[in-house]
Amino acid sequence: MNDRISTRLLNKRICELKLDIDNSIVSTLTARLYKELNKASLANFRPRVYIGDDWFCPENSMLISIPFFLLSPELQSIEKQQIGFIEGGTKAEAMRLLRHEAGHCFFHAYQFSKSLECRRVFGSFKKKYNPDSYRRNPLSKDYVINLQDSYAQSHPEEDFAETFAVFINPRSHWRERYKRWPLALKKLQLMGELIANHRTKKPLIAPGRPLSEAKVLRRTLKRHYQQRLKAISN
Repeated sequence: MNDRISTRLLNKRICELKLDIDNSIVSTLTARLYKELNKASLANFRPRVYIGDDWFCPENSMLISIPFFLLSPELQSIEKQQIGFIEGGTKAEAMRLLRHEAGHCFFHAYQFSKSLECRRVFGSFKKKYNPDSYRRNPLSKDYVINLQDSYAQSHPEEDFAETFAVFINPRSHWRERYKRWPLALKKLQLMGELIANHRTKKPLIAPGRPLSEAKVLRRTLKRHYQQRLKAISN
């Protein structure tokens, strides 16, 4: 991408970007996620995907924000120029992130924070944490591995989301991979029970309202990256 195109895009407001989710990789990824949920027989569980400014699931919602930069090669190029890498830049990585966020949605949808069994196996969900700063043991066999940096170790709810992601991934072969990891296997078996018990149950919460939805964000791309880089440096 030449400098003229880059400068023109950086001066645009995010809400002014022509973002078409229906004809993008996001549509393909979402369809694949729903297919995997169908295979898990989660008939009434359908998180809604929207375009936001980062990967996340708004608290107590069944919404998944996918960052706007994935919707075009030009925006991905700017992301790499500004940040140095593209989170979810390959289909495989994007699916790992999407399954993880769907795990948060599942956690919220059926209010598993109130489950004594979930707290016993995963730990207290009230534990405070900073997802950018946590102690991790890369050799631990107590947690599944989906995202990099042993992310399941950062917090019990992240552990829950990572376990969900591995469970619904048809290529994870988790029964074989984790057969000698007793606690990780126990978490996966519990996830199987939770899914089986909620296959036909309707979610206990409404979908929720999108946060940081791209179509209403009025800051320019230039300002957006200034803020992100400042946050990263802190």
